Amino acid sequence: MTTKTSNETYGAGTTVDTEFSPPPAECERILRIFAARTPGFTKDEALLSGVHPRTNQVSSRHSSPTCNDIDVNHAGLYPATAALVTIDGVTGPEVIKLPTVPQWDKDRASNSPLVYRGTAIYETADRGVWFQLHGSLDSWKMLALLGISKDLDSEILTNDAAYELIQERVLTYRAREIEQLVVEKGLSGSIVYSPEEWRQTEMGRSLSRHPLVNYKQQAHCAALPHVSFPILEDKRPLAGIKVVELTRIIAGAAAGAALASMGAEVMRVNSSKLKDYTPVQPSSLMAGKTTIDLDLEDPADHKKLMQLFEQADVILQGYRLGSLSRRGFGLEAALELASKRGKGVVYVDENLALMVITQSDLGGSR
Repeated sequence: MTTKTSNETYGAGTTVDTEFSPPPAECERILRIFAARTPGFTKDEALLSGVHPRTNQVSSRHSSPTCNDIDVNHAGLYPATAALVTIDGVTGPEVIKLPTVPQWDKDRASNSPLVYRGTAIYETADRGVWFQLHGSLDSWKMLALLGISKDLDSEILTNDAAYELIQERVLTYRAREIEQLVVEKGLSGSIVYSPEEWRQTEMGRSLSRHPLVNYKQQAHCAALPHVSFPILEDKRPLAGIKVVELTRIIAGAAAGAALASMGAEVMRVNSSKLKDYTPVQPSSLMAGKTTIDLDLEDPADHKKLMQLFEQADVILQGYRLGSLSRRGFGLEAALELASKRGKGVVYVDENLALMVITQSDLGGSR
């Protein structure tokens, strides 16, 4: 990829690409990375070269006349579509104030400058080494780590003032010190590495041994017959497929939205005990889904989720490593249910970088 970068767009400590490879070449490059690193991915050159993104649309040279084109100019608006939502006659950011929209992230909805700047990049005592604070869904825990209490919220009235205060506190730590503190407190954050520096870290080296996408058939469970897709009036490719989505934040929720857009019946399981701003983004992350609020500490709700598992064709989970397994909803439980009903299941574990971490108490937003 040929790019030029600038460190002036978002301020010191950040870089952004200012020139890009042509979209067709870049799309083909990314596709071939997936093909090379994904077990079982086709190596058929005719197929790989047949995926052809056009300047304003993406389609396949081998597509049928009924294949939908994607207007990538509009698709690029995806992150901003929350501002385009209309609920009960209200449009834009004001929808989060409606009583019909769950408020599971009241801190972020408060528009506090300190909460807003709880997620940003700050220089450490190691001059030239920056740290990404990720306030995630509980910025006050992150701020408390730096000695910043809610008492200061009424005094810090602008985002710039909040940034200056947090920067002042972060400068008292070396990069490794604050990273260790973040891990110990179960919070999110990371030293800002260059690509080469990242590849030399323990996690970078470990991740390099894994494909971008990995899958495997679970051979230790009962061999089950193939089941045909249901024949429905809805001709979308996943029509009739039932998906149970247990995710938070963005990546897993976006995957569920993609499945819903292809016709799948996606049931998203939320918990009002956990902070989550996904429900206020209905046009992007919640589109086409049904939601249910469950508390797995409640036996009745635990039973409801088990019933959803019994019916699911696909289970999409994005919580912390081992979290659902400890509650009886891990891969083994899903396979046992599939064996009992005589129908297989696809269990998708969206585990990001935690796939190589063995410390189950590492923190994060998941």
